[in-house]
Amino acid sequence: STDFNDLGVTSVTAANLAAINSILASLPTANRDSAAEIQLVVNAYNKLAALANGANDVSNVNAAENLTLVEWALLGVTLTADQALLANDFADELFVSSVDSAGKLVAFRTAISNIIPISNALTLVDAQVLGLANVNAGNVGQLQNLIASQTAVSAVDTRAEVLALAAEAVLAFARNNALAIIADYAGNNAAPAVSDFVAAGVTGADSSNLAAILELIGPASSTQTDSTAEVQAYVVAINKIRTAANGSSTVAATLNPADFAALGLATLDTATKQSLFNQMIAGDGFAALDSVAERSALAAIIERVAALAAVTPPATLPNPTLSISDLSALGITGVTPENLASVLAAIAASANDGSGVDSVAKLQALASAAIAGQAATSTISGYT
Repeated sequence: STDFNDLGVTSVTAANLAAINSILASLPTANRDSAAEIQLVVNAYNKLAALANGANDVSNVNAAENLTLVEWALLGVTLTADQALLANDFADELFVSSVDSAGKLVAFRTAISNIIPISNALTLVDAQVLGLANVNAGNVGQLQNLIASQTAVSAVDTRAEVLALAAEAVLAFARNNALAIIADYAGNNAAPAVSDFVAAGVTGADSSNLAAILELIGPASSTQTDSTAEVQAYVVAINKIRTAANGSSTVAATLNPADFAALGLATLDTATKQSLFNQMIAGDGFAALDSVAERSALAAIIERVAALAAVTPPATLPNPTLSISDLSALGITGVTPENLASVLAAIAASANDGSGVDSVAKLQALASAAIAGQAATSTISGYT
């Protein structure tokens, strides 16, 4: 520093001496062969050191604290106006140790120029130079693609914008990895965890419904479970069942055709069948409906109800048709071996489109009327 003092160059200290010497050594001789030129370099570096205080405290792009194009050039860093905006914004967040040598400044300029002009040239080293936390060898490709997809420089000329893209890249990479785990699951290999569903952007999966979800996605092809939306559909369907089948609710479920498809209950393809299923599961415990077999068994009963209602007497009843246990499972009371035939006949005599049996209440009303009718007939016929 005494050499600089002897030249009349000020503001060179023990703290900045090594950085200034490194920068001066990298410059063409013609740019550093006078005290005035050296002073300009020292001033430019000290301004950069003040900006790079790790505090991110300069919010105005036109603030005097930011380096001009000329000042960057004095340090051997040639930038365009757009690049300078981004360079100043990043420098404001960095610590001076990140830019305190000619080599570090070269790396810094390279990182900036691999973002602007827009391209997919950003490397992992560039990301590290710019302090982009969580960007790694696995997800840097995602960041490259996101930057390259921007249509205007104004979308990447601030640190906040680049950070947002980096965060998106990290999430996208994690999401894709998680979706790959889910799509690869076939029921007999390593099962996805709740954390995988979260990483995949799927909501509503937890420890209490995970087994039910896995039972659905295991048999599905990988092309049916390789997107967030596809996996979410399975979870939504399971959770609609869990909401209604909570052991106490009397409010019918709200499963729609897409939910029935996700559940593998494609045969429940009419409004009548779907209405019955939605009503039947209300109030059941989730444990009674959290497997494919349990839901399929209920669906089969509902199929038999619809098939019986579709009969026009005196046509032969379907075989097999509803049993006492089927009706009991539906919540229909009062049916016995003695009156079963009357109840079945009443259901068969209802509207063929199923509109007369599309609720538990309607089924119970038919059954009760048939039971009462048979009892009355028995009473009269037995009168002596």
